Amino acid sequence: MATGFLPFTGDTTGGIFDSILHKDPTEATRLNTAVPAELQRILDKAIEKDRDLRYNSAAELRTDLKRLKRDTSSGKVSRRTAETASASDSARAAAAQNSAASAETTLPSPKSGWIRYVLGVAIVLAIAAVPAWLYFSRSGSSTEHNFSVTPFTSSPGYKATPAFSPDGKELAYSWKAEKDDGQRIYVQLVGAGTPLRLTSGPGDDDCPAWSPDGRFVSFMRHAKDGSSASYFITSALGGSERKIADAYADPYTVGSLIHWSPDGQHLLVTDRASPQDTHANILLISIENGQRQILFTANAPYLATAAYSPDGKYIAFVQGAGFLAQELFTLRTDTRETTQLTSDKALLAGLTWTPDSKFILLSSTRSGMTGLWRIPAAGGAATPLLGGIENPHAPTTSLDGARFAFISEHFNTNGWRAPGPATKSPGPATKLIASSRGQYDFSYSPDGTRIAFGSDRSGPNEIWICNSDGSNPVQLTSLANFATGTPRWSPDSKLIAFDTRFEGHSDIFVIPAEGGKPRRLTEGPSESAVPSWSRDGKWIYFASDRSNSFELWKVPSAGGTPVQLTHFGGNTDTGADSWIPSRTEPFSITAEV
Repeated sequence: MATGFLPFTGDTTGGIFDSILHKDPTEATRLNTAVPAELQRILDKAIEKDRDLRYNSAAELRTDLKRLKRDTSSGKVSRRTAETASASDSARAAAAQNSAASAETTLPSPKSGWIRYVLGVAIVLAIAAVPAWLYFSRSGSSTEHNFSVTPFTSSPGYKATPAFSPDGKELAYSWKAEKDDGQRIYVQLVGAGTPLRLTSGPGDDDCPAWSPDGRFVSFMRHAKDGSSASYFITSALGGSERKIADAYADPYTVGSLIHWSPDGQHLLVTDRASPQDTHANILLISIENGQRQILFTANAPYLATAAYSPDGKYIAFVQGAGFLAQELFTLRTDTRETTQLTSDKALLAGLTWTPDSKFILLSSTRSGMTGLWRIPAAGGAATPLLGGIENPHAPTTSLDGARFAFISEHFNTNGWRAPGPATKSPGPATKLIASSRGQYDFSYSPDGTRIAFGSDRSGPNEIWICNSDGSNPVQLTSLANFATGTPRWSPDSKLIAFDTRFEGHSDIFVIPAEGGKPRRLTEGPSESAVPSWSRDGKWIYFASDRSNSFELWKVPSAGGTPVQLTHFGGNTDTGADSWIPSRTEPFSITAEV
């Protein structure tokens, strides 16, 4: 804006990226002789490729610009410009003085002309100087006051699994834009530019990971119908895609499923070794020929998110009883010895290593809500990293430790009421139950006077009740659990059954509608969820995998031994009306046979 020319150009987006990363722009003073040498110095420092030499903050940049404006108004700029010339080179000194004199005589008033351009540049560079990531202090400390957080991107659409390039200058991430042509991999320069789309094939792409030399980006592609998935790589500047191997298992996870080996010859994944394999493994897949090498075989049903430490000595991974009951482990790459670092039975929504390989940063629901934590790789207590960040997950760290990126999501779901099919006077839907956070799993009491629902309006997900008109909301449970919901009323409207992950796996509880201590109905390490009452109130039906596959069960509402009802692999969905009970047994279910 000070010259009328862009500092970096190119015929393509990739060419522009290459210019920004590897080329020096033409000096502003050569394009516009009215630009003072001091402004040239400020511009050079603002776009310096070495982050240690750039401005550390927008405040520092603003100070230099204010000083420039002051000195311009007083005439000091021209004198200082002349003083910077080399005394040993009279020609250069004279040229500098002539340039300064020319600048002084041709400069418009500080209220107009290039001063307006300087302010415009300040806005652009201030955004670049306060970029959208989390800074670590240069000393390596992780105390709360050393962090500064601003959005990297807030464009519409769904974003996931960010990953820093090895030099920390670019961020790859998965993005499903509003036009909904699929989820794609994008790369964006940190602090500047627009995102460059890397992938365009069929299906949805996620889990980007950079090769150690920064030349390639690997990713996972999922078929639209969920029937298959594969591992691919492509150039970091865009271009053709190459399939490396099929994925035989596609575990649902919030973190990334792909990382690279330190030598850049393999992809590190959690998958089955073959289509016939029944176990989840940590595998190395050859970039050259797709061959698989087993590093570790899981001894629990769930395995995901394996990542090498920067020194290559360890692999961090997630293992547990299920998606919402996970623990953090490390695997020594030389001895294959594993160490369990957590005992939380929580959802671990992504992990990353610190550059010194001494700590693992992860997203976890260990406190009831999703938060960022730091855990020593050698074992020890977890410490929280940040407070006040909503639903942070999928963290990634630059190798120099200066930046830390993650996804933050805000959910606001509310309950609405609309006239039913039997209504003689249909009308518009009206908002009934609302807060600034989430409401879900609404259930009317049989007597029609109250509504039970789940909400995280107090922090963790809890069971709430309110009047039928949405008034007087009251919190019933205080379990501080990440996954509490599916409230169901007893036929007499006195009790509410619900499911919660009190010990990592889901179980069925009952609580009086007027409040009190929840009473547990199911035990054991299996999943038990989605309760529904019999018409006489004597039984509570639920889904459980306690027989090694999901079946329908029932348990006495007063407490007792669960009884299995189906033996054909029935599996309910988790909707509010997924089962419709008859007088004593369910007669209609959503099932998979």
